[in-house]
This record gives sequence, C-alpha cells and structure tokens, in this order.
Amino acid sequence: MKEIKFKSESRSRLMDGVNILADAVESTLGAKGRNVIFNVGKEHVVTKDGVTVAGQVHSNDSIPQAGINIVRDAAKRTAREAGDGTTTSTVLSRFMIREAMDLVRGGFNPMDLKRGMDLAAKDILEEADNIKRLVTSKDITEQIATISANNDPVIGKMIADLFESVGEDGAIRIEETQANSTYVDTVDGCQVNSGMIDPGFITNDGRKTAEYNNPVVLITDKKFDGSFNDIVPALQSVIDEMRKTGKQIPILIICSGMEGETLGTLIMNKNREGIPVVAVNAPDFGEDRADSLRDLAILTGATVISETGDVNLNDVTIDHFGSADKIIVDQYTTTIVGRHGDQGAIDERVKSIRDEQKKDHNGEKEWRLKKRVANLTAGIGVIFAGGNSEVEMKENFYRIEDSVHATKSSLEDGYVPGGGIAYIRCRVSRDEYVNEDQRAGYRIVMNAMEEPLRAMARNCGIDEENVVKTVNRSSYVVKDISYGYNALTDNYESLYESGVIDPVKVIKSAVKNSVSVAGMIITTDCVIVDKRA
Repeated sequence: MKEIKFKSESRSRLMDGVNILADAVESTLGAKGRNVIFNVGKEHVVTKDGVTVAGQVHSNDSIPQAGINIVRDAAKRTAREAGDGTTTSTVLSRFMIREAMDLVRGGFNPMDLKRGMDLAAKDILEEADNIKRLVTSKDITEQIATISANNDPVIGKMIADLFESVGEDGAIRIEETQANSTYVDTVDGCQVNSGMIDPGFITNDGRKTAEYNNPVVLITDKKFDGSFNDIVPALQSVIDEMRKTGKQIPILIICSGMEGETLGTLIMNKNREGIPVVAVNAPDFGEDRADSLRDLAILTGATVISETGDVNLNDVTIDHFGSADKIIVDQYTTTIVGRHGDQGAIDERVKSIRDEQKKDHNGEKEWRLKKRVANLTAGIGVIFAGGNSEVEMKENFYRIEDSVHATKSSLEDGYVPGGGIAYIRCRVSRDEYVNEDQRAGYRIVMNAMEEPLRAMARNCGIDEENVVKTVNRSSYVVKDISYGYNALTDNYESLYESGVIDPVKVIKSAVKNSVSVAGMIITTDCVIVDKRA
C-alpha cells in the first residue's frame, strides 16, 4: 500500500527525517565531538565517524525515512568526492532546509529560493578556490592527516610517511588486522578508479568488496551486451587450465561494460557454481581508455583483447591472460596487488609516458599522465588497523579511512583553515538578483556557513553566539583569515599556525551537495512511498 502526502505536510514529514539524521551525526563534529554506539549483529561499535553513524540511522515511518535517505545520500556523495565532510554536509543541509521551509510557509516561491541558493553555492565555491593554499611540505600533510584522524598524531605521522613513500598519486588501502597495534606496509601494484559492474560479484559482505588471491586477468575493450557465447572461449581457456592444474583460478575481467545475458550468467555461475569471477568497468574513455588498458596489460603481463587488434575473443588462450598476487574490487575502485609484467616493458612504458609529459606544454594532461606513471611505478601503501579489541580495531579503521581520504584530497586540491572557519571566510555578497525571493535564498546559504562552527561550539559546551561573534569580528581586526576558535586548545588563534586545516575539496563538496539536497526537498510538493506496517 502506498502512502501519499502533499505540499507542506510532505515537506514537514521529510524534515522529521532530516532532524533525526542531523541530531545523530552532529554530536560527532569537531575535536570534542562525542562517540556514538551502535550494534552490527551481536557486536557493538563505538565511533565518532559521521559517515558510519549516518549509515545506521533509520526510521519506522516511511516518509521521514525518505528524508533520511535523501540527505544521507548527499552526505555520502561528499565523503566519496572529498573523503570527509559527511557530518558537516548534513548539518548544512538541515539548516538550509529548515530556514527555506519557514520562508515557503510565509509565501516565498520555492523555485526562486532554490535559484538564489544555487547562486550562493557558486560564489562560495569560487571564494574557496581564492583562499586555499597548496600542500608544499610533509609537515602540512601530517597536520591534515592528524586532524582528520581525530587529532591522533601517531596515525597522522604514519599516513604522512606512507604518502611520502608511494607519492601523492599512489594508492593507499586500509585492512583490518587481529594485531593489537596499527602498522603499515608497501606492496607492488596499482589502483584504478573504476569498480565492479554489479554487486552480485561481492565476496566480502561486510566491506562490499570482491577479493581474490592469485587471479588471472582478462583485459578487453569489448562491451559484453550480447550473447554469453561471446565470452565463453576466454572462460573455457581458464576452466581447461583449472582441470589441468587441479586448482581453482579466480578471474578478473576488465571490459568496457557488461549487461544482459552475459552479466546474469556470470553472476549465476559465481553464486551457484562457485566460479570465482568479478567483472569491472574499464577506466576512462576514448583514447584515454585505450592507454589505461594498455598500461594494465603491461603491468599484469596480459594482452589487450580488441575487436580491432590482432587477437579477438575467439582466439583467447590462457597465455593472453595477465596475473596478480591479489585483487580487491569495490564499487568505485579496483586494486591490483603485484606486478607480473615484464619489467623491461614496464620501464619502456614509463619512459614513453614521461616523454609525453615533456610535450604537454599547456599542462592539459598533467594529472592524467602523473596518475599513469604512479600506477606503473609507485606501489600500494597498506595500513593494517589493529586494536586491543574488535571495537577498538573498527574505530581505528574508520578514523584511518577518513584521514587517508582527507589527506589525499588536500594533496590534490589544497587546503583551507579548519574548525569551521573556512565556511565563514568563504561568505561573499552579491548586488544583483532577479527578485527578493532569490535574495532570500542566497542569504539562507550565507547564513548557513556559520552552522558548522556553531555545532562545534555546542559540542564543546560553550556559548555558540559568542564564538561566532568573535570570529566574525576578527575578520576586521586580524589579517589572518585562519584566525578562529581552536576547540582542542579552547583558544582563539591562527589555525594555520596550530595545524588545524581541512581539504578545500571537503568545503566545496559539502556546500555543493547540501545546497543541492536542500533545493530538492523545498521544491517537493508530493511524496509517494510504500507504507510500512
């Protein structure tokens, strides 16, 4: 049975869900944020990681649950894009939705409010780029890693050392360990930003990954959208090898897409017959995709199977497959551990890419070429998260995961003052609006930029109004844009000098995604959901 609500009632019920989510995660924000305890099966987890807490929030009422899902998805998108900022995105979303809904009830046009909010987001993102700094030293990397790991200097130094080892374009993975301490290791291999085609390939339900040891690797530019027979010759060559050796051989298929009969049959064979297989999308597009597939082939010792090349799928033998020590595939990335290709071929490939870098005078391909070199040379850093108990190990894992993502974001795009200060420093004004409703929408977003600092002050148990007034006043009397309240030391000081800094990508993603979800909810006039019993 469907439940249908209209206009203000639909928005109000959605807001109930937003409040439930925001109340749960807001208490984790900042240096003095509090822990949240939840259970996973019979185990209990203690954490102050916002994205983890958000994933545990549910309502027995379908419409509030829709509100929870919509804002949570936007917050997760922030974490996916920037590695952090889930809690801040949720806090911003609640403020904007609440303020905008009050104006809608007062007769303001929701579409014009949304247009004004979108203008504000655009201006804030531009100002964030204006005030950011680039990471220029290992010390700054360590500061960012430490802050993002809930002010744990040991983890901060460990992550900074690892990034120095594998390079800013290298890959870092976090693994759980039964050891009572956390340690690091470096292995050969690479990570590409492309994940599994379908969740039916998952082998580790807890981490939503497909993980196999000693797989063979099929690399092709073909999109499998026809008969399953298209891939049978390649699979048969592996099955023949299994029979010959008496060993099970996992298969990684890197292709330009897979759907229909081929996808369904592979997943069925994996789940019913126990055939260890996972298919992933080939990274990049066009000419870049061809380069990436060639890089992966050289790295794994495979041959690229192409409909326009010398070897097509009907001709594939086991010799055309590459190999690896291990693969870990999730929704967004594929990690290949081990370099099984010919080292001379790898070195030659790196040389050709570096020659291409020298010809790239405009820097149009700089990031892309650097990433390709890193995949072929840098290796993979592995952090093994341990603890004296299962609860401590998982809490360490979540903190390290946040810190690695945030540090990588800073290395890629720069950093800004932390502690909620950057949001305030990114506020600007605009003189031209189409109408007063747009002006009001613009003002909502600019006012929301105080909310992260207010939430941190509340978690510190101090007067939020006084903190915000002091920080706002300092912009006129102190030239340092990073001057603000340090929740850890309970002092007003230069946060740059104190090492309290955030990736600029977190600020930009949190603002962009919170404005997007707020605009979506305030312009909703009808909600249709399955009614819960």
